[in-house]
Amino acid sequence: MKDKLMIGIIAGTVGDIIKNILTFIYEKLNLHPTFWDYGYYLIFQKSLDKLDLKIIPSIIVELFFGIGLATMYSYLAHFMKTKHILLRGLMFGGSIWFFLRGAITLSHTKELVTFDLTIIFLNWCATLIFGLTVALVIRYLDKDNK
Repeated sequence: MKDKLMIGIIAGTVGDIIKNILTFIYEKLNLHPTFWDYGYYLIFQKSLDKLDLKIIPSIIVELFFGIGLATMYSYLAHFMKTKHILLRGLMFGGSIWFFLRGAITLSHTKELVTFDLTIIFLNWCATLIFGLTVALVIRYLDKDNK
């Protein structure tokens, strides 16, 4: 496949599905804030109170955000001159976490800022897995990137 936009859409969707499975587990374990909390707050400017159908717009926003990031990665990945695809994916995922954590912290949104190291670590792991998934899917789909 040569279409970088379609590659980004596919990679972002696959990566986001995996991240949403993790997010669902975090939600069930009542580990907040999660990425769904971020999307919910972005839309409704209030905290997510329970899992019900109102979460669907949050998941859609979060999906489009992931697709957008993966699409940018599909266009820019060739600038990172390395054959270490796993390292590239980890750097991508870690950068997403760092950017989101910084933006939320700087916005002083009390509902989304946490100092719980467990939650911080779990969200970091979710973005790393997202980054790895996106990098691997793009490598698989983009024959020029091998």
